[in-house]
Amino acid sequence: MTILTTFSEAEFEQVAGTPIKGEEEAQVSMFIDFVQEAIQFCMVQADIEETGCSLRYLSIDVHPFKDMGDLYELAYIDLHTILELPEKAEDRLKIELPIIEEGVGRISEVAKILGVPSTEPGDAILAFFRIRLAHKTLENTLDFDSIKTVIRGTKDSMAILKKKGLHPTNMGGILDMPDTVRMSDVWGLEEDAPEEMPHFFVFE
Repeated sequence: MTILTTFSEAEFEQVAGTPIKGEEEAQVSMFIDFVQEAIQFCMVQADIEETGCSLRYLSIDVHPFKDMGDLYELAYIDLHTILELPEKAEDRLKIELPIIEEGVGRISEVAKILGVPSTEPGDAILAFFRIRLAHKTLENTLDFDSIKTVIRGTKDSMAILKKKGLHPTNMGGILDMPDTVRMSDVWGLEEDAPEEMPHFFVFE
């Protein structure tokens, strides 16, 4: 089946380039590939959120390390405006996206988990696209020698993460106690880490 989703023309050009005569089909295909990638990306985000964990960005330039926030904070993703489209119809682009029938319900479910203000599949896909585009833009600006992407959660939520097969080998994590989940200071790999502070670790 297909779902009709509306995007802004500027966003299409950001992903696939300015339309070129004779290349339209290839450019639309490139754009659809990115949208499909965005759907998968947001499904993984929702899987992580469902376990009680979250994806964060950690600065290791200082010690203790600093939790800088999540994707929404750092990429300025505003769920109140994420579905807004240009007022002029000529600045909008409608694209039919191939979606397996079983996937439609999952798309709506993921939208709800991520806090998208609509579970309508067409709206949800637009939001997923914008989240992924913001993620790509953000990561192109970050220095990954000093900033690490980590999964943060309590021991119980990390156990659920592992049970679900979302165990990211060699990726960084932050282990919280129930009363440290809002702390921005994160202890490093040293063995003398204070119990009252979140601990950084590497998934094995």
